[in-house]
Parts: sequence; C-alpha cells; structure tokens
Amino acid sequence: MNVASEALQVEATNTQLGDVIEQKKIVDLPLNGRGYLDLFGLQPGVAPLSSRNEGGGAGTISVNGQRENSNGFLVNGGDVSGVGDFEAQIQPNLDAVQEFRLITNGFDAEYGRFSGGIMNTITKSGSNSFHGTVFEFLRNDAMDARGFFDSGKGALKKNQFGYALGGRILKDKLFWFTDYQGTRQVNGGQAGEVQVLSQAERQGNVGLANLTGSVNGGYWANVLSQRLGYAVQDGEPYTSVFPDGVIPEKAFSAPTNGTLRFIPAPNRGDNIYASAAESLRTTDDKAAQRLDFLSRRTGNWSGYYYFDDLTNHDPYGGASFPGFPSEGRERRQQFTLNHNLVLGPTAVNDARVSYTRVAVRSLVASEAIKLTDLGFVTGEGTLGINPSGFGDFETVPNINLNNFAFGGGGDSNVFQNTYQLGDNFSKIHGRHSFKLGGEFRYYQLNRRDGGAPVGSFSFSGSETGYDVADYLLGAPDSYTQASLQFLDSRSKYYGAYAQDSFRIKPNLTLNMGLRWEVSQPWYDSQDKTVTVVPGQQSTQYPRAPAGIVYPGDQDIARTLAPTNYDKFAPRVGIAYSPSVSSGFWGKLFGGPGKTSIRIGSGLFYTAIQDQMQYWMIGTTPFGLFYGSSAPMLFEEPFRTRATGVSQGQKFPYIIPAAGTSEATNFDFSPFLPLAFTVGYEKDNSLP
Repeated sequence: MNVASEALQVEATNTQLGDVIEQKKIVDLPLNGRGYLDLFGLQPGVAPLSSRNEGGGAGTISVNGQRENSNGFLVNGGDVSGVGDFEAQIQPNLDAVQEFRLITNGFDAEYGRFSGGIMNTITKSGSNSFHGTVFEFLRNDAMDARGFFDSGKGALKKNQFGYALGGRILKDKLFWFTDYQGTRQVNGGQAGEVQVLSQAERQGNVGLANLTGSVNGGYWANVLSQRLGYAVQDGEPYTSVFPDGVIPEKAFSAPTNGTLRFIPAPNRGDNIYASAAESLRTTDDKAAQRLDFLSRRTGNWSGYYYFDDLTNHDPYGGASFPGFPSEGRERRQQFTLNHNLVLGPTAVNDARVSYTRVAVRSLVASEAIKLTDLGFVTGEGTLGINPSGFGDFETVPNINLNNFAFGGGGDSNVFQNTYQLGDNFSKIHGRHSFKLGGEFRYYQLNRRDGGAPVGSFSFSGSETGYDVADYLLGAPDSYTQASLQFLDSRSKYYGAYAQDSFRIKPNLTLNMGLRWEVSQPWYDSQDKTVTVVPGQQSTQYPRAPAGIVYPGDQDIARTLAPTNYDKFAPRVGIAYSPSVSSGFWGKLFGGPGKTSIRIGSGLFYTAIQDQMQYWMIGTTPFGLFYGSSAPMLFEEPFRTRATGVSQGQKFPYIIPAAGTSEATNFDFSPFLPLAFTVGYEKDNSLP
C-alpha cells in the first residue's frame, strides 16, 4: 500500500484575509447547540460578542475592531442578515453545511455593503452515490448540581435529532440533497428566589417603621377617609393614619383586591417565593431542500429552499413568577436560485436570485380577564383604562413593585423581507483574471407592536415610604400606556464593481478593483417619520410645534437624509510568496511556497441599520407613548391622585394618515410637551 500526500501550499494569489472552514472541521469540533457560527471565534482578529457582555443576535462578532453590527451573512450567496442588528437570521443544519468562509480583511471589490467581515455558508449538494447521516444528541440534567444558594435544580432536557441525505435523480445530470433538524428543549433554569408579600403584608400588616411618608393631597385624603370611615388630613403622617402599622383591608383599593391573588404566597421563609417547576419549552423544526441540474447547453442550475419554524413557550413572560406566559413564534425562510454558465474556456457568468423572509412574533398567552372584574374603571368617557392593543384584549396590567413584577405584556410582530439580484462575469486573459458584476437588494421591515395595551403601573413607595403599602392602598407613582405602533421600513442597495488579478510573476500577484455603492437611508412607506428643523413650520401637520417636520414638508425627503450616489471604494492588494530556498532567507521563509506575504488597502462602506426607524416608531402623531404627568389613582390612572383633576383620557388613539384632513387638523396640544432624546453625542467631532 502506498500513501501519498501533497505538501500544503500557502495562498499566494489572493490578498483577502480569512479562512475556509470545511465540513470535517465543522463536524469534528464540539459545538454547544450545533451552532457552527461559534467557529468564527477561532479566526485571528475575531472577538465574539460574549466577551463584551452585551446582547446581540447569532454571529454578532467584532472583526478586527469593527462594530459587531458591521458584518454580512450569506447562505449560498443569498443575503440572510437581519436589518436591525445585522445578525445571522438563518443557520442551516450543521450536517448540511459543506463549508463556510469568513473574510476578515482586505476583501475584493466583489464584496461590499459591510466593512467588518463577510461570512458565506455553502450547503451540500447531491452526487451520483447516495450518502447521508442520521443523528440525535441528548443533553439533560442527570449530572447537574443545584446552585449553592438554590433550593433545587430546574429541569433540563434537550434533544436534537435529524438527518442530511443526498443522491441523484438523473445520473450526472440532476441531484438532490435534503436535510432536517428537530430540537425539543425543556429548561427550568435555576430555582430563582423572589421576594414577595409576606402573609402578614397580604393582610395589611406592613410595619409601622416602613411608613415614613405623609398623605399627599386633599383629594387623596378624602378617598382614604371614605374607605376608613374616619377623617384623614392632607399632610398627615401615615404613622398617624395607621398607628399600629396595619392597613385594614377596607382601605385596600379595588384593583389591589382584584390583583392580589396573582401574587404567589411565600414558600420559603417569611417572604420568599422559589420555584423551578415551570419550564421554558422550545420546539424547533428546520428543513431544507437543494436541487442541482448540470447541463452543458443551458449551464448549471442550483435551487435551494430553507424553512425553520420555532416556538418558545415562556411561563413567566415578563413577570417575576409563573402565571403570565408568553409565546414566541419564529419562521425563517430562504430561497435562492443560481445559474452558472461557462462561456468558452476562459469565461464564466454566475447569476443569482435570492429571497429571505423572517417573521418573529411575541404573543401574550395570559388568561383574558375583564378589567372591571379586577376592580379597574374602564370605558369611553371615563378616566380608567381603555385597552389599546390588538382586538381590545384585556388582562392584568403590568404591575411593578421594587422586588417583583407581574401582569400581562403586549404583542410584538416583526416581518422582514430581503430581495436580491446579482450577476458576476469572470474572464481570464493572459496573466489577467478580470471580474465584474453588480447587484441589487431591496429590504422591507414591517412591525406591528402593541406594548402595554392595558397599561403599566409602578409602585416605589413614593407615597407611604413603602412600595407594598402603596400597592395595598392603590397609590402608584407612575403609569404608562401605548397605542399600537406600526413601522413599514424600506431601503434599497445598489452595487457594481470591476477588478483585475494580475499575475506579474508566478509568486507575485497584484489585485486591483473599484466598487460603486449606493445605500439608501431607510424610509417609511407611509411616511411615519419625523425630524427636527429649528423654526420650520410643518405644512403636512400645520398644528405641530414649530421645528417638528415630516416627509413632504419643504426640503424633507422620505429618507430624511440624502441618498449618496458618489461612493466609490477602491481596493488594492499584493500577494507575494518568496522563492528563496537557501541561506538565511531560505530558512526564515521555509523554502518556496511556504510563506505568503500579503499587503492590502481599500475603502469600505458599512450599510445603514434600521435603528433610526426603531427609535421613531410610534412618535406623535403616528402613535402614543403615554406617561402620567403626576401620581394617579390605581383604579383611574388618568386622574391625579392628590387633586382629583383629570389628566385627560388619551385612549383609544387613532393614527391620522398623512395628507388627510385628520392630519391637517390634528391637535398636538393634549400631547405637549413632546419629549425627545438625542440619539448621538452632540459634542462629538471627527478625528
């Protein structure tokens, strides 16, 4: 038996820096959760986001010090990046990945839109022989120990199973490859401990020492007098109102009596609730199909379709304890069609069409409960809570105390569509390898959010000095509620390039290229955006405060910022492999073909994230984020607690459409003053 192996040669013609991670390395290296993007951390100059202890999506990494949101992700050449954080929205089944490449620096003019790194994942194709794998991975809590301070350990069971199979339909002509991966996970986490109301506090015994405040307002004093049956004075210390430190149940507000049952009783010590019995459950099914057709007459065709359906059930939702569940539903799809046509012995053309769709929904799974059954005032013409979410859904409002929170949240719906067209033509002429091409991408991001549809209350102890006492009496210090918020973001991207790889010598290559890019600022298809031009009066919304202007006003484009058409990005690089084989330099470089020296420079542009629109969503008059102007009553959050004066009912809120009479006559006065936060440091200066 003879075993032969060729000596490994270094890259001596390409000036791009990066690495190709092939299927063997992907499968052999241990990966928690089978997420192959974790392998990016093995590349020089790559810092995973976790090292900075910040939030981010899959594959959000820093490449050579660039922002974590400066990277592009491709699957079979199709753009699968999220438009908000530029994270990897699609990750194929690990066993279906043939290879992926991370280009970290000096990439050719063929690549644009991002200045950090470019990650392209190539999936497997079928062959004349049938081949594939079947797998299952199990992870559970059998060998886990509880945390030192935990009363028990939560459940953990994770199954990942599936297959990746490929073969032929027509020999040497038509091939198929299919894959599937299912994930079933139950995760109870750690037995978290939450400080809740003690049994004594549930009966009103809050302790005299905790009552450090005084009655604030004549109207509030009168409310307390009616509940207690004896006179309470404005400014009277609560130690005088409740001299034994006990608030009688007749002094509890109606919403307190209606919502107290949702706070679990302590099960550990005097006021601690601990439970890991409720588990987070995840169900994920991802599948893909690839077809390849090889033809000398029509060229080679490749079609790929990816589908991923994920459901997360969270028994906690946004609460500190179970009882207010939420459900996350995600569906990701990608379709790509590639056509590779050989035009003689020295030319080839590659065309691509790609479509990616991502739908992410967060839904309230709490029990529907009428606000009137909880003790709240509601209905038109009142100062109580009027639901502002989808379908006028009613449930327990979000209630926040210093040590815990409970109540239902709101729905969130995000839909992203990415359309991509591209073409690349390559031609070899003598020692030159020419390549030119162009691409177009169209991005859509639609949001339909319903945050705090039945309001959110905060109790901090600002009235009595103790948050629990404030809750029992129904004396919140703040109330917020939001209307439905809609966002219909759009953006277009154009790119064209030409490059030449000139083989000056067998061991010396010069790469030159020029790229032209147009990255359109994001705009809303319904013009639900706003900007500030000091002193200018809007004509779209004539009653808006001076300086607040909208698309359609003088010199205000739909994109707010101008679209630049003069962005050219030159690229140049040299790749050299020393050929010396003897002497000092021969030993230093290891001989011919053992060392590669690459030098490159270029100008790179980073695309614009859709963060500006995120911060604008729901801005008056396109929505309403209401925050109380003064402490209010629990049962009537639009009535000032101290004086009984109305703060004005703000809901239901109707969004006026631009250009209509409702917009022209929209009255801003009930919503003034408008509050803005500068999204950048105004004193910044360029280096």
